[in-house]
Amino acid sequence: MKASVNWPELLRARLLPLLPDLAEQAEAYRVDTSEMDDEIRALFRDQLDGMATALLRSVAESDWNALRRHAHSLQGMGGTVGFPDLSVVGFELSAAAKASDLTRCGQLVNVLTSWAREYVHA
Repeated sequence: MKASVNWPELLRARLLPLLPDLAEQAEAYRVDTSEMDDEIRALFRDQLDGMATALLRSVAESDWNALRRHAHSLQGMGGTVGFPDLSVVGFELSAAAKASDLTRCGQLVNVLTSWAREYVHA
């Protein structure tokens, strides 16, 4: 029998080396998701898969506007769907894109997209 994955904890473990104060920041984005239905979760998975692809392309092209736009979307939807750490990534990615920090953007996007692909295809 396949073990159940705690997706929020897996994401947090991967992000902690990049964002040491992640837990504290994430609290600002935490909301009650107890009434979220499977349809909303499925829509989130679909959006996350497309966003991962778009983020990788935006980093490859150094497209700062697209990076900020996708980061803003992440920041808004993360906590709403039970992943407040995604909101923190969105905030940090937006700041890195605004500063034209390609290294930081690449680090955050690589960790995020790796996790997202596992989550979406689980």
